Amino acid sequence: MVHLILLLMLLLSSCTSQAQVKEEILIPYDLNKPAEKYQLPLELAEISGIASNKGLILCIQDERADIFVFDPGQKMVINKYISGLKGDYEDIAVKDSIVFLIRSSGTIVKIQDYSGARIVKEYNTELAPKNDTEGLTYDQASNSLLVSCKEYPDLVDENRYKGYKTIYKFSLDANKLLKEPYITININNPECFNDTALFRKFLSFRERRPEITGYKPSGLAFHPENHDLYLISGSGRLLLVLNENGKIKSFGYLPPEHFVQPEGITFSTSGDMFISNEGKGGNGYILRFSYSR
Repeated sequence: MVHLILLLMLLLSSCTSQAQVKEEILIPYDLNKPAEKYQLPLELAEISGIASNKGLILCIQDERADIFVFDPGQKMVINKYISGLKGDYEDIAVKDSIVFLIRSSGTIVKIQDYSGARIVKEYNTELAPKNDTEGLTYDQASNSLLVSCKEYPDLVDENRYKGYKTIYKFSLDANKLLKEPYITININNPECFNDTALFRKFLSFRERRPEITGYKPSGLAFHPENHDLYLISGSGRLLLVLNENGKIKSFGYLPPEHFVQPEGITFSTSGDMFISNEGKGGNGYILRFSYSR
C-alpha cells in the first residue's frame, strides 16, 4: 500500500511538472527544439542581422556591409554582394529590392538595389554610439523602419527613460527619425505587460532563471500573420513578443545549448522563425523554428 501511494505521488508530481513546462511555452515556437540548424561559412562567424526576402535570407556581418544570400532550401549561401562599405553594421531590413542597414552609431544606410546597380545613401539620425542601435526591421503598415537601442534609451542626456529600452521609428516618407520613442520596454514594470497575470508569470519564471537580469534587444521582426513584434536579447536570454500597442503579450527563454549569441531574427512568409547566432570562435549559424498554429 505504501509503495502504491508513493507511485501515485510520483505520477502526480510528474504530471504537475509537465504541466508547468507546458505553461512556459507561451509562444508558437518550441525554443528547445529547433527544426534545423544551418552552419554558415567562416565569413559569417560574426553574423549580425538577417532579413527574409522572397524565400531567401539576407545576412550581414559586423565589420562590413557585404550582403550574403542564404537559401534555406539548399542550406547554403548562394550569393554574395560586395558593397565596399566598412563599419559596425548590426542589422538589415528589406523593402522590395531596397536594403537598409543600421550601424551601431545610429546611421541608416540605404542600398537601392543590392543585387544590381547599387545606389547608396546614408541618413545620419539623432541616435548616437551611446544608444548602440542593434535592431532594424521594416514596418509595412507605416512605411517606416523600427530601430531598437541596446543601451542608452534617449536621444539626449535627460534620462527620461531610465530603466527602459526604446524603439524609435524612422519614417521612409519623410526620411527622418521621429524623436519620441515608438515603444518603451521595462521588464520590471507591470504596466509594460499586457496584463498583471502575465507579469506575475514572468516574475515566477525569472525566479527559476537567475540569468535573466536585464534586457538589451539585439534584433526585432514582425510576425507575418498577426503583426506581433518579436524582440530577442542575448543579455538575459529573452525573447519578447509585443502586441500592436507595444505591450508584452508573451515571452520565451533562449537556452544556451542552442543560442550561443543570438543576434538577428526574421520570419518566412509561412511563419517559420529564423534566429542567427555568432559563432564565438566557430562558425556562425542560423536556427529555424517551425511555426505551431
